[in-house]
Amino acid sequence: MRELASWRWIDDEGDRVLRMLGMEAQARGDLADPGLMTSFDGVGITALPWRDEIARLRASLLPREVERYRWLGRVAAEAMSAVCREITGGIAEAEVVADAHHRLKRLGISQEVDIVCSDGRLWHDRHGLYSDRAIDRVAMVVFCAHKWGLVANLTRMIHRGPVPADLAARHRAIADLDRQLMEATRPGVLLRDVFTQTLQPGYAALGEPDAWRDHHQGGSTGYTGRDQRVTPTTDGVVARDQAFAWNPSLPGVKSEDTFLAAEAGPDVLTIDSSWPTYENGRPAILEIG
Repeated sequence: MRELASWRWIDDEGDRVLRMLGMEAQARGDLADPGLMTSFDGVGITALPWRDEIARLRASLLPREVERYRWLGRVAAEAMSAVCREITGGIAEAEVVADAHHRLKRLGISQEVDIVCSDGRLWHDRHGLYSDRAIDRVAMVVFCAHKWGLVANLTRMIHRGPVPADLAARHRAIADLDRQLMEATRPGVLLRDVFTQTLQPGYAALGEPDAWRDHHQGGSTGYTGRDQRVTPTTDGVVARDQAFAWNPSLPGVKSEDTFLAAEAGPDVLTIDSSWPTYENGRPAILEIG
Protein backbone atom coordinates (compact mmCIF):
# COMPACT_ATOMS: atom_id res chain seq x y z
CA MET A 1 0.00 0.00 0.00
CA ARG A 2 1.31 3.43 -0.96
CA GLU A 3 0.43 6.65 0.83
CA LEU A 4 1.10 10.15 -0.46
CA ALA A 5 2.66 12.42 2.15
CA SER A 6 3.31 16.14 2.00
CA TRP A 7 4.49 18.84 4.38
CA ARG A 8 4.93 22.57 4.57
CA TRP A 9 8.16 24.20 3.51
CA ILE A 10 8.83 25.32 7.08
CA ASP A 11 8.69 21.73 8.40
CA ASP A 12 11.85 19.71 8.90
CA GLU A 13 11.80 16.98 6.26
CA GLY A 14 13.99 14.57 8.15
CA ASP A 15 11.92 14.80 11.33
CA ARG A 16 8.66 14.39 9.38
CA VAL A 17 9.89 11.28 7.57
CA LEU A 18 11.29 9.89 10.83
CA ARG A 19 7.88 10.20 12.48
CA MET A 20 6.24 8.48 9.49
CA LEU A 21 8.71 5.63 9.06
CA GLY A 22 10.36 5.20 12.45
CA MET A 23 13.99 4.61 13.39
CA GLU A 24 16.27 2.55 11.16
CA ALA A 25 13.99 3.13 8.17
CA GLN A 26 15.16 3.46 4.60
CA ALA A 27 14.15 6.33 2.35
CA ARG A 28 14.62 6.09 -1.40
CA GLY A 29 14.94 9.20 -3.53
CA ASP A 30 16.03 10.36 -6.96
CA LEU A 31 18.44 12.88 -5.40
CA ALA A 32 16.79 15.71 -7.33
CA ASP A 33 16.59 17.55 -4.00
CA PRO A 34 19.94 17.06 -2.22
CA GLY A 35 18.67 19.01 0.78
CA LEU A 36 15.94 16.46 1.37
CA MET A 37 18.37 13.53 1.28
CA THR A 38 20.94 15.19 3.54
CA SER A 39 18.22 16.07 6.06
CA PHE A 40 18.12 12.38 6.97
CA ASP A 41 21.69 12.50 8.28
CA GLY A 42 21.83 11.85 12.00
CA VAL A 43 18.14 11.06 12.48
CA GLY A 44 18.36 7.28 12.06
CA ILE A 45 17.16 7.05 8.44
CA THR A 46 19.24 5.56 5.65
CA ALA A 47 18.92 7.48 2.38
CA LEU A 48 19.21 5.30 -0.72
CA PRO A 49 19.64 6.70 -4.24
CA TRP A 50 16.80 5.42 -6.38
CA ARG A 51 17.19 7.64 -9.43
CA ASP A 52 17.02 4.95 -12.10
CA GLU A 53 14.10 3.17 -10.47
CA ILE A 54 12.06 6.37 -10.20
CA ALA A 55 12.92 7.26 -13.80
CA ARG A 56 11.51 3.89 -14.90
CA LEU A 57 8.27 4.58 -13.01
CA ARG A 58 7.68 7.75 -15.03
CA ALA A 59 9.10 6.47 -18.34
CA SER A 60 5.73 6.01 -20.09
CA LEU A 61 4.35 9.50 -20.51
CA LEU A 62 0.69 10.19 -19.77
CA PRO A 63 -1.60 11.78 -22.41
CA ARG A 64 -1.38 15.20 -20.74
CA GLU A 65 2.42 14.97 -20.72
CA VAL A 66 2.47 13.95 -24.38
CA GLU A 67 0.26 16.91 -25.28
CA ARG A 68 2.63 19.28 -23.50
CA TYR A 69 5.65 17.64 -25.08
CA ARG A 70 4.18 18.01 -28.57
CA TRP A 71 3.75 21.73 -28.02
CA LEU A 72 7.23 22.12 -26.58
CA GLY A 73 8.85 20.09 -29.36
CA ARG A 74 7.10 21.97 -32.15
CA VAL A 75 7.68 25.43 -30.68
CA ALA A 76 11.33 24.68 -29.85
CA ALA A 77 11.92 23.47 -33.41
CA GLU A 78 10.30 26.58 -34.86
CA ALA A 79 12.40 28.80 -32.59
CA MET A 80 15.50 26.88 -33.65
CA SER A 81 14.67 27.51 -37.31
CA ALA A 82 14.20 31.22 -36.67
CA VAL A 83 17.51 31.44 -34.81
CA CYS A 84 19.41 29.57 -37.52
CA ARG A 85 17.97 31.65 -40.37
CA GLU A 86 19.25 34.80 -38.67
CA ILE A 87 22.87 33.61 -38.68
CA THR A 88 25.04 35.81 -40.86
CA GLY A 89 28.72 35.81 -41.66
CA GLY A 90 30.72 37.30 -38.83
CA ILE A 91 28.07 36.89 -36.14
CA ALA A 92 29.51 35.59 -32.88
CA GLU A 93 28.46 32.22 -31.49
CA ALA A 94 27.50 34.08 -28.31
CA GLU A 95 25.07 36.27 -30.25
CA VAL A 96 23.31 33.18 -31.57
CA VAL A 97 22.91 31.93 -28.00
CA ALA A 98 21.51 35.30 -26.93
CA ASP A 99 18.97 35.20 -29.77
CA ALA A 100 17.94 31.68 -28.76
CA HIS A 101 17.41 32.69 -25.12
CA HIS A 102 15.37 35.71 -26.18
CA ARG A 103 13.05 33.70 -28.43
CA LEU A 104 12.60 30.85 -25.97
CA LYS A 105 12.18 32.94 -22.83
CA ARG A 106 9.34 34.89 -24.44
CA LEU A 107 7.51 31.56 -24.60
CA GLY A 108 8.33 30.59 -21.03
CA ILE A 109 10.94 28.09 -22.19
CA SER A 110 14.37 27.74 -20.61
CA GLN A 111 17.52 26.64 -22.38
CA GLU A 112 19.48 24.05 -20.39
CA VAL A 113 22.67 23.82 -22.45
CA ASP A 114 24.16 26.57 -24.62
CA ILE A 115 25.88 24.87 -27.54
CA VAL A 116 26.82 26.75 -30.69
CA CYS A 117 29.94 25.47 -32.40
CA SER A 118 31.24 26.57 -35.78
CA ASP A 119 33.77 26.02 -38.53
CA GLY A 120 37.06 24.39 -37.49
CA ARG A 121 35.93 23.82 -33.91
CA LEU A 122 33.33 21.34 -35.16
CA TRP A 123 36.10 18.95 -36.18
CA HIS A 124 37.63 18.92 -32.72
CA ASP A 125 34.73 19.40 -30.31
CA ARG A 126 31.59 17.27 -30.68
CA HIS A 127 29.55 19.38 -28.27
CA GLY A 128 31.31 22.73 -28.09
CA LEU A 129 29.84 25.30 -25.74
CA TYR A 130 29.51 28.69 -27.37
CA SER A 131 32.43 31.11 -27.55
CA ASP A 132 32.97 34.66 -28.77
CA ARG A 133 34.29 33.36 -32.11
CA ALA A 134 32.71 34.69 -35.27
CA ILE A 135 30.87 32.21 -37.50
CA ASP A 136 32.21 31.99 -41.03
CA ARG A 137 30.64 29.12 -43.03
CA VAL A 138 29.21 26.26 -40.98
CA ALA A 139 27.64 26.04 -37.52
CA MET A 140 25.90 23.55 -35.26
CA VAL A 141 23.19 24.79 -32.88
CA VAL A 142 21.80 22.65 -30.04
CA PHE A 143 18.66 23.21 -27.96
CA CYS A 144 17.76 21.49 -24.70
CA ALA A 145 14.50 23.41 -24.36
CA HIS A 146 12.90 23.07 -20.91
CA LYS A 147 9.28 23.75 -19.89
CA TRP A 148 6.89 22.01 -17.46
CA GLY A 149 9.89 19.93 -16.43
CA LEU A 150 10.10 18.36 -19.90
CA VAL A 151 13.19 18.71 -22.09
CA ALA A 152 13.11 18.84 -25.89
CA ASN A 153 16.54 18.08 -27.36
CA LEU A 154 17.40 18.90 -30.96
CA THR A 155 20.42 19.72 -33.10
CA ARG A 156 20.52 21.63 -36.38
CA MET A 157 23.33 22.53 -38.75
CA ILE A 158 23.59 25.47 -41.15
CA HIS A 159 25.98 26.38 -43.94
CA ARG A 160 26.40 29.76 -45.54
CA GLY A 161 26.24 29.11 -49.24
CA PRO A 162 26.10 25.72 -51.00
CA VAL A 163 26.95 22.79 -48.74
CA PRO A 164 30.19 21.09 -49.87
CA ALA A 165 29.58 17.58 -51.19
CA ASP A 166 31.82 15.90 -48.62
CA LEU A 167 30.12 17.65 -45.70
CA ALA A 168 26.67 16.85 -47.10
CA ALA A 169 27.56 13.18 -47.51
CA ARG A 170 28.97 12.98 -44.01
CA HIS A 171 25.91 14.60 -42.47
CA ARG A 172 23.50 12.48 -44.48
CA ALA A 173 25.28 9.34 -43.28
CA ILE A 174 25.01 10.29 -39.62
CA ALA A 175 21.36 11.31 -40.13
CA ASP A 176 20.72 7.86 -41.62
CA LEU A 177 22.21 6.27 -38.50
CA ASP A 178 20.02 8.50 -36.34
CA ARG A 179 16.94 7.28 -38.22
CA GLN A 180 18.01 3.66 -37.77
CA LEU A 181 18.32 4.25 -34.03
CA MET A 182 14.86 5.80 -33.90
CA GLU A 183 13.35 2.85 -35.76
CA ALA A 184 15.10 0.38 -33.46
CA THR A 185 13.75 2.07 -30.31
CA ARG A 186 10.50 0.14 -29.96
CA PRO A 187 8.58 -0.68 -26.78
CA GLY A 188 9.90 -3.85 -25.19
CA VAL A 189 13.37 -3.66 -26.76
CA LEU A 190 16.36 -3.82 -24.43
CA LEU A 191 18.23 -0.51 -24.33
CA ARG A 192 21.61 -2.20 -24.65
CA ASP A 193 20.35 -4.07 -27.74
CA VAL A 194 19.66 -0.77 -29.51
CA PHE A 195 23.27 0.12 -28.81
CA THR A 196 24.93 -3.17 -29.72
CA GLN A 197 22.66 -4.23 -32.59
CA THR A 198 22.06 -0.88 -34.30
CA LEU A 199 24.39 1.87 -33.08
CA GLN A 200 27.71 0.03 -33.05
CA PRO A 201 27.13 -1.77 -36.38
CA GLY A 202 25.97 1.55 -37.83
CA TYR A 203 29.24 3.26 -37.02
CA ALA A 204 31.17 0.25 -38.34
CA ALA A 205 29.25 0.50 -41.63
CA LEU A 206 30.44 4.12 -41.90
CA GLY A 207 34.03 2.99 -41.52
CA GLU A 208 34.20 4.52 -38.02
CA PRO A 209 33.78 1.51 -35.69
CA ASP A 210 35.13 3.29 -32.60
CA ALA A 211 33.49 6.70 -33.11
CA TRP A 212 30.82 5.93 -30.51
CA ARG A 213 33.52 6.15 -27.83
CA ASP A 214 34.21 9.82 -28.55
CA HIS A 215 30.94 11.26 -27.20
CA HIS A 216 27.83 9.99 -25.42
CA GLN A 217 25.24 8.72 -27.89
CA GLY A 218 22.08 9.85 -26.14
CA GLY A 219 19.25 7.74 -24.78
CA SER A 220 16.05 8.20 -22.82
CA THR A 221 14.88 11.70 -21.96
CA GLY A 222 11.73 13.38 -20.64
CA TYR A 223 12.19 15.16 -17.33
CA THR A 224 15.97 15.40 -17.65
CA GLY A 225 18.30 16.02 -20.56
CA ARG A 226 18.98 12.28 -20.47
CA ASP A 227 17.63 9.81 -17.90
CA GLN A 228 20.02 7.21 -19.22
CA ARG A 229 22.98 7.69 -21.49
CA VAL A 230 22.78 4.29 -23.11
CA THR A 231 25.90 2.14 -23.34
CA PRO A 232 26.55 -1.50 -24.38
CA THR A 233 25.81 -2.61 -20.80
CA THR A 234 22.84 -0.39 -19.88
CA ASP A 235 19.99 -2.16 -18.11
CA GLY A 236 16.40 -1.37 -18.93
CA VAL A 237 13.72 -1.78 -21.57
CA VAL A 238 12.14 0.78 -23.89
CA ALA A 239 8.72 1.73 -22.51
CA ARG A 240 5.64 2.70 -24.52
CA ASP A 241 5.46 6.47 -25.12
CA GLN A 242 8.86 6.95 -23.54
CA ALA A 243 10.85 9.91 -24.84
CA PHE A 244 14.26 9.42 -26.43
CA ALA A 245 16.90 11.53 -28.12
CA TRP A 246 19.86 9.83 -29.74
CA ASN A 247 22.72 12.02 -30.93
CA PRO A 248 25.12 10.10 -33.16
CA SER A 249 28.03 12.21 -34.36
CA LEU A 250 31.24 12.28 -36.32
CA PRO A 251 33.78 15.08 -36.44
CA GLY A 252 31.98 17.99 -38.08
CA VAL A 253 28.43 16.59 -37.99
CA LYS A 254 25.68 15.47 -35.59
CA SER A 255 22.00 14.53 -35.76
CA GLU A 256 19.47 14.75 -32.91
CA ASP A 257 15.73 15.03 -32.30
CA THR A 258 13.35 14.09 -29.50
CA PHE A 259 10.77 11.39 -30.21
CA LEU A 260 8.36 9.04 -28.47
CA ALA A 261 8.83 5.28 -28.75
CA ALA A 262 5.56 3.98 -30.19
CA GLU A 263 4.48 0.58 -31.48
CA ALA A 264 4.01 2.03 -34.97
CA GLY A 265 7.47 3.61 -34.99
CA PRO A 266 9.13 6.81 -33.80
CA ASP A 267 6.82 9.75 -33.13
CA VAL A 268 9.13 12.73 -33.64
CA LEU A 269 8.22 15.77 -31.52
CA THR A 270 10.80 18.39 -32.54
CA ILE A 271 9.55 19.09 -36.06
CA ASP A 272 9.39 22.29 -38.10
CA SER A 273 8.03 21.60 -41.57
CA SER A 274 9.94 24.58 -43.00
CA TRP A 275 13.31 22.91 -42.36
CA PRO A 276 14.77 20.91 -45.29
CA THR A 277 14.95 17.14 -44.84
CA TYR A 278 16.54 14.11 -46.43
CA GLU A 279 14.47 11.33 -48.00
CA ASN A 280 14.40 9.55 -44.63
CA GLY A 281 12.78 12.56 -42.97
CA ARG A 282 15.79 13.57 -40.94
CA PRO A 283 16.76 17.27 -40.97
CA ALA A 284 19.38 18.21 -43.56
CA ILE A 285 21.95 21.02 -43.38
CA LEU A 286 20.20 24.35 -44.01
CA GLU A 287 21.78 26.53 -46.67
CA ILE A 288 21.54 30.23 -45.86
CA GLY A 289 22.78 33.35 -47.62
